[in-house]
Amino acid sequence: MDGTTEDFARTLVTEHSFRRTPLELHEICRTESLPEHHRDPFDRLLIAQAIELGAIAITDDTRWQDYPVTVEF
Repeated sequence: MDGTTEDFARTLVTEHSFRRTPLELHEICRTESLPEHHRDPFDRLLIAQAIELGAIAITDDTRWQDYPVTVEF
């Protein structure tokens, strides 16, 4: 990656229509009801948020497929 993380993030938002979303309490609570396919707490938060928003998750972690979320690799 050339440039800073901030440059990369700005490019995603401006050129690829990525949307920044705050993490909401109901999304955090959703992690409690997720099956234990994935034990990484941060990934579980992202999975829960993607489920709640009906968003497409972009990851190279194949364990995300075990959840009811659309995943692009």
